[in-house]
Amino acid sequence: MTLNNVSKSNYNRDDIRYIVIHHTATDNNATAEDVLASMQKRYWEPVPTHYIVDANWTVLNPVPITEPAGWFSTKNWGLTLDDAIKLNWQSIHIEVVGTWTDTENPAQLPKAQEDALRNLVAELQAKYPAST
Repeated sequence: MTLNNVSKSNYNRDDIRYIVIHHTATDNNATAEDVLASMQKRYWEPVPTHYIVDANWTVLNPVPITEPAGWFSTKNWGLTLDDAIKLNWQSIHIEVVGTWTDTENPAQLPKAQEDALRNLVAELQAKYPAST
């Protein structure tokens, strides 16, 4: 079951509580368009993120804020289906192109990418003041 198969009548996208930032675990030279194309090619439709931010300050918005873009799943997060659906409806997901998994060389976002990410989060928090 996916979020698209679930009744949306019990959920309100104005009740955003979380802004979730992920990384692509790829080279940060990839573009937001490359990441989007890769996600679409792999099987994700719609893609599981609202925004993709790359090192060139490009910000894509492949899924409208009015729809959930779920990363929280029952399998990966050990959640019940109801909890996963609720978290996805309460979340905005941002995918940052690059990786933060190299513990020997911690990620340093290029300044333009960091600025774009900060600006995006600030805009979202202004629109959804309850979000963290």
